[in-house]
Amino acid sequence: MWFQGIRGVRESVASFAHFVPCAHSSLLVASPGERRTGWYSLAMESVVVNIEVSDAPSEFLPYGAIQLLLQSKTGYSPDPYRPVIQLKPNRKGEMHWTGDAVYHHGDGRRFFYLAWLYQRGNEWVMFRRIKLYLDQINALGESSETTVTISGVGKDLAPACSTAKVL
Repeated sequence: MWFQGIRGVRESVASFAHFVPCAHSSLLVASPGERRTGWYSLAMESVVVNIEVSDAPSEFLPYGAIQLLLQSKTGYSPDPYRPVIQLKPNRKGEMHWTGDAVYHHGDGRRFFYLAWLYQRGNEWVMFRRIKLYLDQINALGESSETTVTISGVGKDLAPACSTAKVL
């Protein structure tokens, strides 16, 4: 009966409390950032990811003026390059990064979308995206803030698309 998500925490902690020679049941779980096989922290780890984009073009023909914004599940982020993500257990008890801007493949890999937009009339329209996988970000989870720099242009000097090139 290991930690199995938010439901069952109290029951799991209570069922093991008599096996642990301590007065505080909070000692049953790992502290934030600590990794123990089978034990998870009740506190969620939050990390701010600073995404720096090198050489991002501000114009591109035939679209004219363009911008690059972080895509989230609710639209485009007003703070385009500073998503906040949390480390949480899934239904199986495996730890994964989650957040409003975190997407995932069926194989479990997590990533951000950075969308290129151009203005058509009064609306901004997406015409291509960059996919930044979280496993491309060195030192993710080692502190409360981390920085990654990606290229804003492709080999042909057009706005980058597809998988991000980390610099």
